[in-house]
Amino acid sequence: MLVEYKNTNVSVIYFSSGNGIMSKNVKLLGGVNKVERSLEKRFSEHPQVIKMFSDGVLNTIDSGKKDSTPEPSATPDLARLNSKDAISIVAKTLNKDLLEEWLATEGRIGVQNSVVKQLKKLELTEDEKKELGI
Repeated sequence: MLVEYKNTNVSVIYFSSGNGIMSKNVKLLGGVNKVERSLEKRFSEHPQVIKMFSDGVLNTIDSGKKDSTPEPSATPDLARLNSKDAISIVAKTLNKDLLEEWLATEGRIGVQNSVVKQLKKLELTEDEKKELGI
């Protein structure tokens, strides 16, 4: 599941294993984030996430998938989008690991170029970003 976090601070959603020990977490950075398939249900039902959705700070990215057939876990959600939508989502993504995953699996040249461009933006210094107007 892809979600867009419309805040500049980092938010971490923690899940306990039932015995009070934190077993998993989802780290949300500003922009587009990927929630592991195994955590989607728990994530969607978490009180903090429900509040974020109702406040408009968090929303899901529509992948355009029409059926409920599970996708292979190695296939990123980006692959289900048309190129224009995929490039738009890449431009909003600040999660380097997710961008690198997409770069490794994406077959469309335009989307690949967009991912490379976004990765380069993340590597720029603050002075370089000001110089380029980013």
